[in-house]
Amino acid sequence: MDQRRSGCSVRPPIAGSDASARPVALLTPIQDAVAVATANRAGSGALSWHPRCSYDFQMNNQDRMRSAEALRHTRILGRREVLAALGAGVGAAVAACGGSSTSPSATTTTTTTPATTGTVNAACAVSPTETRGPYPDTTGMINNAAFFRRDITEGKPGTPLTLTLTVVNVNSSCAVVSGLQVEIWQCDAAGNYSEYSQPGFNGTGQTFLRGVQTTGVNGQVTFNTIYPGWYAGRATHIHVDVYRSGAIVKSTQIAFPEIVSSAVYATGVYAAHGQNTQTTNANDNVFSDGVTNELATVTDSPAGGYTAMVNVGIQI
Repeated sequence: MDQRRSGCSVRPPIAGSDASARPVALLTPIQDAVAVATANRAGSGALSWHPRCSYDFQMNNQDRMRSAEALRHTRILGRREVLAALGAGVGAAVAACGGSSTSPSATTTTTTTPATTGTVNAACAVSPTETRGPYPDTTGMINNAAFFRRDITEGKPGTPLTLTLTVVNVNSSCAVVSGLQVEIWQCDAAGNYSEYSQPGFNGTGQTFLRGVQTTGVNGQVTFNTIYPGWYAGRATHIHVDVYRSGAIVKSTQIAFPEIVSSAVYATGVYAAHGQNTQTTNANDNVFSDGVTNELATVTDSPAGGYTAMVNVGIQI
């Protein structure tokens, strides 16, 4: 399907797309990121790349507004501050938004002497809209009760990751939103996805590392998964779709602190694949415009597994 190479060229959009691709010269992965940012700021249709070097990047009017977002910044938080922000509704993130994020007992994770890396979406902000490509679900999991599950690993090996997403409504001062469906998907430790055939791996007919849950009264869903691997042309990430009444109200992605990814990729089943030395959050096609509202807050260690937390801001 896709072939590994040092540059990417534009190809026609996928069937049914209302975007028209524009021819450009052969680009390197870093030039890809520049081209995406340029097209995003200009609001100039859709650019399309090869899925393993980049992937389909289609924009609508909401996407084009992202270029007007405020300058982003990141900071490292202590364990106590993270718990205050996301635990009992008294932290900085919730105080700024006027919402609530009480954690359910079923999703509480107890840790000892953890390290904390990442950011919290401390402002009441809409999560950036990102592409769903290149490997979104094709089986209709959102309508299949079998895939409404907390554990999405299906036996895939890797460093355990407990991922908690809190969905908030920016139009209501970031009040939490219950009753929404949240679907996530990611690659395995070797960088492969289920459902698709890729070079050296055929994931057709498999459904690992995909799942759906419904937000509770605290606006949260929690998934038991593994720390995602990486593949050429992309930084470490997890895809997220939020549904309301069967329609997508937000497609976004979760970024991860590179210091954590480097530690994970040096251990266990990740070591054979090695480090992602080519693509960072800063030059990634999706995250190069900043990750303030997409970067997970990650605690703990490769030995015992990680806990990650992210706010997903929507407008409904």
